[in-house]
Amino acid sequence: MTLPRGTTTGSGRSRAFRLDVSRINVWSAVKVSFVLGVLFGVVTFLVLIAAWGMMSASGTLSQMSHLISSDLASTGGSVAHSLFSFKTALSVSAILGLLGIIGVTILGAIAAGLYNLFVYITGGAVVGFEPGK
Repeated sequence: MTLPRGTTTGSGRSRAFRLDVSRINVWSAVKVSFVLGVLFGVVTFLVLIAAWGMMSASGTLSQMSHLISSDLASTGGSVAHSLFSFKTALSVSAILGLLGIIGVTILGAIAAGLYNLFVYITGGAVVGFEPGK
């Protein structure tokens, strides 16, 4: 039976533990950041749709549409009504969600690349633990 580094056997004696973080696989970082980006995109989509629903139910959107149509009497009424429609809110929230997915994925890849560059320059991070004697 092989025990992981730093674990004890039945004798109660423990060994020192040292972990070297030498580099991050960029492709793995991209996959993880993509999953986090999808989560961020879904949450953004749901929050924006919920916010539109609450504003619509409270009458805020109709008041804003009325305000814009009264200020721009010639063409503003139809533009304001279509600007605050559910279809527009759905489209805007979907676009913002997709942009969030792309942005988080790109930032994850850039962060992994920068970390690997700094590891190359400095030698990496070392985490160690030695039990008290």
